[in-house]
Amino acid sequence: MDPKVYQLAKLNNDHDAHILRCMTAAQIDLAYDFMNDRVNVFYLLEDAKNLYSHELGLLYASDMRQYTYKEYYDMSLRYANYFLKEYGIKKNEFVAVYCTNSPEFLFIFMGLSAIGARPALINCNLTDNSLAHCVKLALSRYLFYDTESAANIDTARSFLNDIEIVGLDDSVIENISKLSPDRPDDSFRSGALPWDPAALIYTSGTTGLPKAAIVHHTKLTSGKNHYRVMGIGPKDRYISHMPLYHATALILCSLTCIAGGGCNVVGHKYSSKNFWSEVVNTRATMIQYVGEICRYLLNNPVNPLEKQHCLRAAFGTGLRSDIWDDFLNRFNIPLLFELYSATEGVGATWNVFRRDDPRDQWAKYAIGRVGPLSFAVRGSVLYIAKIDPDEYDEPERDPNTGLVVECPRGTPGELLFPIPDPSKVETIYKGYFHNEKESNKKLIRDVAVKGDMWFRTGDLVSYTINGLVFFHDRLGDTYRWHAENVSTTEVESALGKHPHISGSSVIGVKLPKLEDGRAGLAAIVLTEDAKRDDFKWLYSHCQKHLPKYAVPMFIRLVDNIELTGNFKIKKGDLKKEGIDADQVYIQWEGDYVPFTGSLRRKLQGGQVKL
Repeated sequence: MDPKVYQLAKLNNDHDAHILRCMTAAQIDLAYDFMNDRVNVFYLLEDAKNLYSHELGLLYASDMRQYTYKEYYDMSLRYANYFLKEYGIKKNEFVAVYCTNSPEFLFIFMGLSAIGARPALINCNLTDNSLAHCVKLALSRYLFYDTESAANIDTARSFLNDIEIVGLDDSVIENISKLSPDRPDDSFRSGALPWDPAALIYTSGTTGLPKAAIVHHTKLTSGKNHYRVMGIGPKDRYISHMPLYHATALILCSLTCIAGGGCNVVGHKYSSKNFWSEVVNTRATMIQYVGEICRYLLNNPVNPLEKQHCLRAAFGTGLRSDIWDDFLNRFNIPLLFELYSATEGVGATWNVFRRDDPRDQWAKYAIGRVGPLSFAVRGSVLYIAKIDPDEYDEPERDPNTGLVVECPRGTPGELLFPIPDPSKVETIYKGYFHNEKESNKKLIRDVAVKGDMWFRTGDLVSYTINGLVFFHDRLGDTYRWHAENVSTTEVESALGKHPHISGSSVIGVKLPKLEDGRAGLAAIVLTEDAKRDDFKWLYSHCQKHLPKYAVPMFIRLVDNIELTGNFKIKKGDLKKEGIDADQVYIQWEGDYVPFTGSLRRKLQGGQVKL
């Protein structure tokens, strides 16, 4: 064997061994919880209270409020009693929560879990019918919201006449804090199975309205694995500015901190101006990122505080190759934990990357490292299916065997993760709540052998001969902008509501030297009587019907929308041309203005910040 190939295989096996040890220990913990009827995430907090009672468990970066694990636990119990006694919330009932980041968000979440209820965590950027859809989808009797969200709630009230809407203002919060922290009896949480629904986390779907991903108990307590991989303990302070209604912040930061006894530092929202001051003032030892945040930070002028921190590591997803080195070196971050996973999915990949260790340099830019040891211990780990990105309904199959064609090493294809026992798929994959059609779309059979079953990630990745996994792109009608998934179908549906727009096609376009992700480009067909001397009316319409991150950055006027033979919108030519076409307009100061001349040159030169 080539000595270099042997050395890389050994390094991958060392990495695999660490991940597998953590997984095994976590599985033992979870098996113990199952045998003792303790699968509810509330017990995660209770165990932390018992082990780290006087250690700091929660710190709010905005006003430096802090709670020991004992105080964190007691506040959660007060909220549990509030929900139980004031509203009679029942075991296994879904309860809609629409709140911004704060300690109260976590008290609400843990309080509902303590009485066996199931929080339905709604994206607090949603308004109007999209917000109402999420509440109704969960079959919730109540919608609890915080003061900051009141304006958005008002846009949906007319759709929620049969829902009791409860504002948690300062006076309510003060009254809750005076309640007795009585612990609800174990009977509220008993009988739950690891794969039973524990919460709903919403995501954008191809229907144009958010889908509710079912999060089971095992996924909520998966921090028992993550804290081990990252070595989180009571001396750590792990800060996240990601929204708690997403799994990224809730599961991969807050609940992971609890599992390891570390302190969860909650940032209210991401701010380039305040980021480093909050990291330094809270004495954070870890930060959470998505690729876009890393790019925003690098685009900012040098801040004296950016190297005065005590960070030992960064954890997150989507750190792109073009900023990987700059991010770690400029901000002096010695250790990186890059994770690939999905809220509703199964499977994950890790890349534990040590910046200054020569043995890790070959694994730069990878979203995962999967070596021979993983396959030897676990059997099937991943499969890269050959697929046409423009015709992504199904991967390509071998005409002779009927099985899915596997991509050669290093060639991009759709990443699939295995369902170990297809006859018990419900114990590992829960899919989307009340959406069997979309749930089943994520599963595919007869991939490697007849009768097997795999989870479709919808992402184009490659798996190299050296065991590295690299991300390439997202299949389908979804693109990422400002750390949010944007459904092109949702945007097209919103545009179609305007009487002066007769057709539209939306894509995400890459921009030179600017933010990570893709900016929205909407090709639209206007009616003859539509106003064309300015497009403030169009911008206003988009703002009214879409979350702000989904409002298209560009529009392009076209004569017609090209359709396929089965009446699907063809986007191939639009993707090829992007913004390099005639009659393109850019979002600018509450309007869409012609994207020509100096403005185009500045954008292409990276001199315009969107």
